[in-house]
Amino acid sequence: MDEKQCEIYRQHLLERVNRNEIRINDHSKRIDVIEQHNSRTDIKIENLIDKMDSLITTLRWGMGLAVGSFVGFFFYAVQHGIFK
Repeated sequence: MDEKQCEIYRQHLLERVNRNEIRINDHSKRIDVIEQHNSRTDIKIENLIDKMDSLITTLRWGMGLAVGSFVGFFFYAVQHGIFK
């Protein structure tokens, strides 16, 4: 190969290397964006779990009060002869 062909081939290789570097940098940026989105999603899921835990606690208290009220009404009804 003569010098001119070597220089053309070298330029072609440099262009390919530069293009691949640009692609790699672009992929790195995309990965960073995905990781940031993933961390925000994790925080939202944790907050949702905390809210669900408090809702479950509230529902348990409500069911306990409802059952207690029903039992209290049952004893009241038996004592006053509503159920014969």
